[in-house]
Amino acid sequence: MQKQVLKTYLYAVLETVILNLYFIVPFVDYYFHVDVNIRHSMDEGAMMIQKNGAQIGEYFAFFQNIFGSHMGLTPGLVLMTALIAAAVLVINRQASGQIRFYTGLSVCLLFLASRNFPWDYLSAHAAAGRMLAQIQFPWRFLSLAVVVLSMLLGSMFQQLYHVGQPQMYKKLLLLTAGACAAMSVFYASDYVDAGGMIHYYDTAEVNT
Repeated sequence: MQKQVLKTYLYAVLETVILNLYFIVPFVDYYFHVDVNIRHSMDEGAMMIQKNGAQIGEYFAFFQNIFGSHMGLTPGLVLMTALIAAAVLVINRQASGQIRFYTGLSVCLLFLASRNFPWDYLSAHAAAGRMLAQIQFPWRFLSLAVVVLSMLLGSMFQQLYHVGQPQMYKKLLLLTAGACAAMSVFYASDYVDAGGMIHYYDTAEVNT
């Protein structure tokens, strides 16, 4: 959280916006001038999306069928284990400021992605809530949670390295890599078993 670092982030955001103007400008024009369904949802009142959020238990369902109705709504075994370990460090007052920050932000994002967050109430009582509800599926915040949880995991490894425990650092690094590989194999296996091709031979056959 230093001035030079924040300036770098700001420059990165501005450069990204500039590089994507070819998409952003037509998209905004399309949104405001074409009769798209999402605009009707806003005009008709509250968007009740809370039921589409993840259940807290799903965050720990690491081996469920990813092609089921809930699509495997979990950041994964490694990242959720990291969150629990970080929470223990925070409670025992052994966590660095960086770890505390990422832990709190991760919990907030997981809360936003869940059906426990009062999406319906905000959508019904606040214009900002109706606008935010256009995300349609609260579990889309899991993408942001995964990024922050990954940074949390890196911060924990960094702290472990700097406190002078190289052996523990190496063992946990290997364990983490092994767990990631194992979960990737599980995902690939599930994909091969459940995935399938759909062939379209005419434009009329294409649905949403």
